[in-house]
Amino acid sequence: MGTISVLANLSLDGVMQGPGRADEDTRGGFRHGGWGIGYADEVIAKYVGGMDPAAAMLFGHRSYDDMLGHRTSVTDPNPFTEALVNAPQYVTSRRPGTDLAYLSLHAAGLVDECVLLIHPAVLGSGTRLFGAGERTDLALQETITTTTGVLIARYLTS
Repeated sequence: MGTISVLANLSLDGVMQGPGRADEDTRGGFRHGGWGIGYADEVIAKYVGGMDPAAAMLFGHRSYDDMLGHRTSVTDPNPFTEALVNAPQYVTSRRPGTDLAYLSLHAAGLVDECVLLIHPAVLGSGTRLFGAGERTDLALQETITTTTGVLIARYLTS
């Protein structure tokens, strides 16, 4: 059986909603969209670009529609386009608008690894990766600090 790894951009206070652009995810009146812009650097590009190109990707339906549509329509080079276009992709729900696949997988004990890109920004509101639920202890495996202050932290779940 394969490994399920989660890759998530988070603010320092754990918000994962809308890091890529202002209109990415405005649910709940979220007004901080695009908060991750300006933090990309060669360290993140190398790390993400160096991930296993044969690995399958798993998305919530909403994330899949948004990510694939946006990343394949922009002309600026980015480390995700090739992987998004060429990797096997699975969507966790048939219903459009369904998101947060991580929470369902985590609750079922199926997540093996979390790679968190923790940005030095506090948003104060928005959807958090780790919402209400049971305690989970993680084992730190690796940390990398980028030139923009983003901390890449790779954890194994226990």
